[in-house]
Amino acid sequence: MELSMLQLTATLNAMDAGAVNPAEAEDALRGPEGELFAWVKDPDRLMGMSHRLTLRIGMAQVPRRFPGPWMVAVVAPGRLTGLRGPAELTRAALSAQEDPALGAVAVAVRQAGTLAWTPALEPEMGVGAIDAGGLDDEDHLVPVLRLRHAERPLPPATPSEAAHALTAAMNRAAGALQASGFTSGQRPGATGTVRLGPAYGPANQRLLDQALTMLAVVAAGQEQNGELPHSHAIATRAAALAPLRTAALDAVSAAVSWPTHAMQ
Repeated sequence: MELSMLQLTATLNAMDAGAVNPAEAEDALRGPEGELFAWVKDPDRLMGMSHRLTLRIGMAQVPRRFPGPWMVAVVAPGRLTGLRGPAELTRAALSAQEDPALGAVAVAVRQAGTLAWTPALEPEMGVGAIDAGGLDDEDHLVPVLRLRHAERPLPPATPSEAAHALTAAMNRAAGALQASGFTSGQRPGATGTVRLGPAYGPANQRLLDQALTMLAVVAAGQEQNGELPHSHAIATRAAALAPLRTAALDAVSAAVSWPTHAMQ
């Protein structure tokens, strides 16, 4: 599900802007091996239909029942960002599998509240799931979307605000690491991103790309902790990188949460 919740939010905003229709939205949510999400679970029937929907049917209901814009909340323990409940949504967000590129959970939530999309891994329905090892076999877990009620969230910083904060955090981190005698270390390889698409301006895309690169830099620094001589050095570097990670996560949220039409 790597970065797929960011893609979902961008696609919902493209649909809200009238740039894509539900069928095109479904196509945008396909990975190399097919759809990023196997199905949509709606146990509370928030869409007014079945408790289990195909992705296209779920997306088709959004413009009529839940017009956007949509934001993404990047959630981790001690970090709820804009989510304001209810408790069921908060628990689901904190217990969901983290996106490995973010080191956190991304939740798509309507800026006016009432609906959120949360990621989940659940047993694959049908073909051979039980015979091949039972419903608890991780080989047969597939990514799904779970619809949940959401209170009106707190909006994230604007892309401009987040960009300034990220630049400041990068400068502070570089200064702190240099003052502590740390070398630059091994740079991360190419990082993935999400093509935000027609509902966004180029500045949003640049901010998202930069933020994801900084998250990869922080992750690479954390992986090199074993090379440091003592625990004080590890703690010093962690203290320098933590604010950079926070600023990068905030920038991810800002870039994806503010399509052009939401800023007007």
